[in-house]
Amino acid sequence: MDKLNQYRQIQYAAMSAIAHPEDEMEEQLILDTERDHYQILTIGWEGTQRVYHPVFHLDIKNDKIWVQ
Repeated sequence: MDKLNQYRQIQYAAMSAIAHPEDEMEEQLILDTERDHYQILTIGWEGTQRVYHPVFHLDIKNDKIWVQ
C-alpha cells in the first residue's frame, strides 16, 4: 500500500464530537474521502455570537498532502 492510501485509511471517525454545552459549541469532523478533503471545525454559539472556526484542514492534491 502506498503512502497516500495509508493516510486515507487512518480512522478519524472514531473521534467523538467535543461538546461545549456552556457555550453551545462543538467540534465537528468532516471527511470527504471521495475528494480528499478533511477538516475539524468548531461551530455553534458563544453567547450571542455565531462561531465558525476551522481548527484543522488537510487536502490531498496531486499525490501530496496540503495542510491548509
